[in-house]
Amino acid sequence: MKQAGFAVLKSVEFPSVLVETAFINNPLEAKLLRDPAFQKQMGKQLATGVLTYFQRAGLGLLAPDGIPDEQTCASVP
Repeated sequence: MKQAGFAVLKSVEFPSVLVETAFINNPLEAKLLRDPAFQKQMGKQLATGVLTYFQRAGLGLLAPDGIPDEQTCASVP
């Protein structure tokens, strides 16, 4: 795992991650970034990663009303 001194990772008081799903200067990856199916796939994978982190850390996700939402943690569409 690489670590770097990016402000978005250093200036926060909570766990954070900087994700690069693809690069716009790579023609193949730039094409993928414009593809709605790729965008949806990346969104699902990122959501799964966040949910897994919260579950393994023993933290629940909160619904907008502040009540832990077990159903949200249980599945990702």
